[in-house]
Amino acid sequence: QVAPQVAQVAPQAAPAPAEPCAGLSRIQALTCQWQEESEKCIQQKCQDCSGDQCLSCQKDTKLINECCRDNQKATASPSLCKSAALAEDINSCINSRCNGCAGEQCQVCKEDENTISKCCEGDYHNVELPEICDHHDESHSCSGLAREERLTCSWGEEVRDCMKTFCRCDTDDGPDADACKLCQENMAQISMCCDQHHL
Repeated sequence: QVAPQVAQVAPQAAPAPAEPCAGLSRIQALTCQWQEESEKCIQQKCQDCSGDQCLSCQKDTKLINECCRDNQKATASPSLCKSAALAEDINSCINSRCNGCAGEQCQVCKEDENTISKCCEGDYHNVELPEICDHHDESHSCSGLAREERLTCSWGEEVRDCMKTFCRCDTDDGPDADACKLCQENMAQISMCCDQHHL
């Protein structure tokens, strides 16, 4: 009697992990690769830490800037690198405003709301502001939103401000309410303001 043969099924290989930058245009793929490589660099530099120390290391803007420079591509900077560069610029601005101080006087200067507020001012709608600027924007209508929502909200606010300026709605010699509203519904001008303040 012949024993029945059992067909052996070869084990299936696990599917390869999806490539994060696959399917993007050449420029987008370069920006994506720059971000991916910078993130790996940060993880490597912070691999010997633990707990809060790790979190602090991964948020260190000097370290992030180093990794961004080391992995730079011929394309637009990824959001990670833009935010880190902005944080360093704001810190440099605060340090320069407090130049010449000493000891506790320096610390008071660097924590002064007016000093920080002046350094955080600017058209930064396409970059996430560093944490140091967060509590100086609490009165803003977009404060408290998640990052992407806040950027979109800020863009909308800037477009509205652009339209008010174009239509002179806030000036004493500007048009009346009806004419102002009509002006602000001008699609060609709305499109122009959107392009000027694009994310």
